Amino acid sequence: MAFSTSRIRPYYKILLLAVATFATFLSTNLIKPVLPVLAEELGGEEFEIASVLMISIVLLSLLQPLTGALADKYGYVKMIVIGGFLGGFTSLLCIFAASWRELFILRAIGGLADAISGPAILAIAASLSEERRGLTFGIFRSSQGLSFMVGPIVGAVLAEFFSIKIPFLFDFALSLLAITLFAISFKEGARRLEEKTSFKALVEVARDRELLKIAYLGFSEGFSFTIWSSFLPVYMLSLGMAETEIGLVFSLEALAFSLSNIFIGYLSDRIGRKPLALLGATLTTFSSIAYIHARSLFPITVLSIFYGMGCSSIFLLSTVMAADRIPENRRALLLGAFDTIMDIGLAVGPVFSWVLLKTTGLPLITTFIVMALSTGLAVFAVFLIKNV
Repeated sequence: MAFSTSRIRPYYKILLLAVATFATFLSTNLIKPVLPVLAEELGGEEFEIASVLMISIVLLSLLQPLTGALADKYGYVKMIVIGGFLGGFTSLLCIFAASWRELFILRAIGGLADAISGPAILAIAASLSEERRGLTFGIFRSSQGLSFMVGPIVGAVLAEFFSIKIPFLFDFALSLLAITLFAISFKEGARRLEEKTSFKALVEVARDRELLKIAYLGFSEGFSFTIWSSFLPVYMLSLGMAETEIGLVFSLEALAFSLSNIFIGYLSDRIGRKPLALLGATLTTFSSIAYIHARSLFPITVLSIFYGMGCSSIFLLSTVMAADRIPENRRALLLGAFDTIMDIGLAVGPVFSWVLLKTTGLPLITTFIVMALSTGLAVFAVFLIKNV
C-alpha cells in the first residue's frame, strides 16, 4: 500500500501551529509574575499597578476588528511578524522604564501588538482543517494554556535567580523565535477586501443572533477570568498566603485548562458543541460561588482546577462554534470582530469589579458573586443557541 503524505500534512501544520503559538504566548506569560512587582518598584501604588496590568487587555479587545480587517487584506503572516516584533521590542524596553507611567505606556503598545497578531493567528488556526476544526482549535488553545502554566513559573524562577528584568529579555527572544516559526511555516498571500470595514464587521456579527449568543459565552468567560486573575491573588494574600501559593494556584488552573482543551475539542467533534459548553458554564458558575467559602490553600486549589476546566470549555467552544458559522473568505475579519465582542469582557470584568468595590465598600468576595452571575447567564445562553 502506498504511503500518502496528504494525510500527514494537516497534522504537521497543526503541530507547527501549536509550537509557534506556545512560543508566542510563553513570551507573554513570562512577565506576568514580575510585571506587578516591577510596577511597584517604579513607584506605582495599588490602583496604578492594576492599570499597568489591565491596559494591554483593554486595547487588545478594542482594536481587534481593525487589525482583523488588515490581516485579511495584507496577509496573516505579515501581521503576525509585525505584531510579534513590536510586542517583543516593547517588552525589551520595559527593562529601561524609569517610572510606572513609562511602564504603562509600553504595556499599552504591547496591547496594540497583541491586537495586530491575535486575529491573524486565530485565522490561521481556523483555516488549517475544515474536517478537524474542533481538534485543531483544541490543540491550538491547549498550546496557549500550556504557556499560561509554564510561563509564570519560568518567569518567577528567572527573576529569583537572576533579575526581575530578565523575563523581559526572554520575552523578546521568544517573540523573535515565534515570528520566525510562523514566517517559515505558513505562506499566506494577501487577501483583498472590497467593501467590508471593521465597523461593518461588528454590525454584521451583532445582527447575527446566533453569533451574538455564542459571543456572549466567550464574553462571560473573559469577564469572569480577568476578575479571577486580578482579585483572587488579593484574596489569597488577605488570608495570609504568599506568592508561592498564588503561583501554584495559577499554574494548576492553567494546567487544568490546557489538558482539558484537547479532550473537549475532540469530544465536541463527536457529540456536539452545546452539551460541553453547557457543562463548562455550569462548572465555572458553581466554582465561582464556592470561592466565597474557601479559606485555605487546598479548597482554593481544587476549585481553581474545576474553574480552569470550565473556562476551557467555554473559551474553546465559543470560538469553534463561531468558526463553524463564518465563511472562510472573511474569517479573520469576522473572527476579529467576534473576538472583540467576546474580549470586551476581559476589560469590563476587572474594571467593573474595581469600580464596584471602590464605590460601595463591599468585601472582596463580592467579586466571586459577580463572576458567578456572568457565567450563570451563559448557562441560559447555551440553551438558546441553535445546534451548529
